[in-house]
Amino acid sequence: MLRPALRIPLRRQIQPLRPLVQRRFEHLMPVLQKDKQQFLEHGIGPEDDQFLSARAVDLAWTQYMSLALKKLNRLTNGKENDVSTGRDSLRDLAIRTARDPLNAPTFNYASMAHNNHFFFDGLSSEPVEMPKLLREALEQDFGSIETLQREFLVTALAMFGPGFVWLVKTKTTAGRDVFRLLPTYLAGTPYPKAHYRRQPVDMNTADSQGPEANSVDGWMNKQQAAVSSDGSLEKTEKANGGISETSLTPVLCLNTWEHVWTTDYGIVYGEKERESKRLYVSRWWKHIDWDVVSSLANIRPRPEPKL
Repeated sequence: MLRPALRIPLRRQIQPLRPLVQRRFEHLMPVLQKDKQQFLEHGIGPEDDQFLSARAVDLAWTQYMSLALKKLNRLTNGKENDVSTGRDSLRDLAIRTARDPLNAPTFNYASMAHNNHFFFDGLSSEPVEMPKLLREALEQDFGSIETLQREFLVTALAMFGPGFVWLVKTKTTAGRDVFRLLPTYLAGTPYPKAHYRRQPVDMNTADSQGPEANSVDGWMNKQQAAVSSDGSLEKTEKANGGISETSLTPVLCLNTWEHVWTTDYGIVYGEKERESKRLYVSRWWKHIDWDVVSSLANIRPRPEPKL
């Protein structure tokens, strides 16, 4: 059988054109809720009794967040899986990298940026009345609002190093909602999925002779005790069926990093040399946006006890 000398060449597969510009994914500066962008220009609070001046806000929010996000974007290097969209992208990245020692710098910057954003979103220039359901729930767990305020102050003053003090909502294993305070040091995060990166203790001041010294779990069991009318975590577990660590929700955050408050308060404040940190925490309490706290807490009316 004769074959033709000329053969039809195989059709060459056309390769798709590569884009000239590769898309780069970056964490952008978060936008503060509601009317809080005015903090940047006017500070927080009236001029005669400000919580934070515009200069302090510029340092603690604009400059600090810009630097943290710049370094974070260098670490993530524009990878899409490290920059999820949405309000919780920084939180999600912190949780995702918390258990990987090789990603410790990424965790630190993501967690710090998220914590700082959470702090500023919980502030208000004007006093905000605490919603009734929130007040009742907090009074049940802390005895009174004054007690909660005092415990915030005591916890913040007791922190030798910088960090955050959180009001968190969790559940007992019996299903009852409870509120408690939780301190985190440095860039520590309150979210349970971050495991040991919660950093609930200052390792430099913890008792090196105690049983928790050789056990991270022991440290956490000691430090996760709730500051509430229920007493210690052990007592709460016995009375209420235990605490469920998987359902923890932060609702309020106090930033105790020095760069936030020393701009306005210094180390000592005024002729009476009052402790600046104490005054800072006291004024912070007057500028909490309780509507934001109530929304995050999502409190439902508690059922009446059966007779």
